[in-house]
Amino acid sequence: VYVKSGMNLAVSITLHALNNLISFIAIVILK
Repeated sequence: VYVKSGMNLAVSITLHALNNLISFIAIVILK
């Protein structure tokens, strides 16, 4: 269970980082 929740946490962090990166790139391009 711990490993599974750990994987979910890693996936959540990765998705969050990707969202931030995409938002940052979009802002730079739209400027």
